[in-house]
Amino acid sequence: MNKKIEWYELIFLALFGIVMIVLIVTSGGADLDTNNYIQLNEGWTVTHNEKELLFDYLKDSSMGLANKGDVVYMETILPQYDIESPDLELFSVHSVVDVYLDGELIYTYGHELNDAGKVLGYGYHYIPLPKGDKKRKLCIELHVTEDDAFSTVDVPRICNGKNVRKDYLRANGVGLVVTNFLITLGIVLLMATLFIAFAKKKFLKLFSVAMFSLSIGLWAFANFNLLFIFTDNLVTKVYLEFSGLQLATLFMLVYFRDDNTGGSKLRRIIYTILELSTSALILVSFIGQATGLVHFPATLKLLHIHMVVIVAFIFGNVISDMIHKKASNIVLLGGIIIVLFFIVFDLLRFYVEKYIPAFAKAGFKGFGCIGALIFVLSMIVNLMNQVSVSMYRQAEEKTLMRLAYIDPLTNIANRRACEEEMDKIDKNNSEYGIIEFDLNNLKDINDSLGHEEGDKYLQAFSQALTKVFENAKLVSRIGGDEFVVIYENTQSMNVKEDIIKLQKELEELNKENEGWNMSTAYGASTYKENGGCTIRKGLKLADARMYENKAKMK
Repeated sequence: MNKKIEWYELIFLALFGIVMIVLIVTSGGADLDTNNYIQLNEGWTVTHNEKELLFDYLKDSSMGLANKGDVVYMETILPQYDIESPDLELFSVHSVVDVYLDGELIYTYGHELNDAGKVLGYGYHYIPLPKGDKKRKLCIELHVTEDDAFSTVDVPRICNGKNVRKDYLRANGVGLVVTNFLITLGIVLLMATLFIAFAKKKFLKLFSVAMFSLSIGLWAFANFNLLFIFTDNLVTKVYLEFSGLQLATLFMLVYFRDDNTGGSKLRRIIYTILELSTSALILVSFIGQATGLVHFPATLKLLHIHMVVIVAFIFGNVISDMIHKKASNIVLLGGIIIVLFFIVFDLLRFYVEKYIPAFAKAGFKGFGCIGALIFVLSMIVNLMNQVSVSMYRQAEEKTLMRLAYIDPLTNIANRRACEEEMDKIDKNNSEYGIIEFDLNNLKDINDSLGHEEGDKYLQAFSQALTKVFENAKLVSRIGGDEFVVIYENTQSMNVKEDIIKLQKELEELNKENEGWNMSTAYGASTYKENGGCTIRKGLKLADARMYENKAKMK
């Protein structure tokens, strides 16, 4: 049997199509103006721990992994250049940086941070240069502060400092579009959940989607080096990137909490271990970073392993649920497959480019944010599915509840509802007031005007009772022409005044309906009047008084 495509799946497909179109349109970025950039790829002398490296082009250099305490020294002669507002664009990875021009120190970064035991981060430095009217000797000295920092250096460039940020944005359209979408979506969903997430537990999923989208968006914003548009602080970039990735991993797991805590014992145990270990990893890494004992980069491999395990666990559970027909959301499965593909692909790229000389690159930009974006959309679609199913079940339960406790003809409480309310009052030994009514002339209406008019007669009386006794706990029909009104206490109960109001309502109904002569007999009793006896004994007394009142009316 073919699976019916639901409306929410069509929404996802439409959103997915829009995202893909945007990514295709923006993926090419923009070509840089060669008049504003000069690649410094040739003529370098590079030493790693006083060992000279031999190569023709800097982009082909490979020095093996640079570890904490290593020193990399780079020297070249700058060509003459004619660039407005010239800056040296230099990319560093967890290193103290000193830049010399003709033997004069023109830029330094990281000494104080390193002395204080802080992480230095990685990213671009933009160093003002003098006019390029003559050749000058450029020396760059890097003191590595973390293990496994890098295995090659990025090619420095001379660029137009006035245009560099604008050019970078044009060349990184995909990253800009995706990160802005994720961050904006996360903020919007977070604002929505602030009003509803804590009031209704099921909306914890929406809160998780919001935090995942916001966290992964901030990670991608830092990973694509877009943060330098606002600040040159590389430490901020490190905090944003690592905390974003860690929190995204946690909230991905939280999203599936209900699905796993309600599963088998083994599944609950594994989920609990993963949730606790993820929280512990975040806590330990932040404490280590704050104290200087363990920097974020030292926890990166563990974080990567943790991510793969969590996504694989979620993937396996979704497959299992679909096989056992506990869930059938193809869209969510597709989202998980896509995000798993991007995570594995990015991790392979990261470690290949870092550890294999032939593929070595200085900077890494992951495309996991694209998979994350698709995964966020699939989570939203899955949530919409669950909410719609939940609403349907609630409506179904409400309908069943009406059938069980509401009289279908008069639309007021039935005998079962009245019995259960009296059970509660007796169980709690609560105060009460109870009035029983017997509607007169129903048989005459049925015989003379027909049962359809008799139904209308009952409905009109029920509405009159509901209107007059609006402060009562319960207004119910317990038999053909018998009705009971129950008060929780007697403070709001005034039988004489209410009966007068009811008689006026009945008189109006008689005027409006030809052939009616609506009246009612009644009897009342209260908790105090009965010496604290049960409401069922109170009902018997009210019943006796009702028949006394009916006899007087005859």
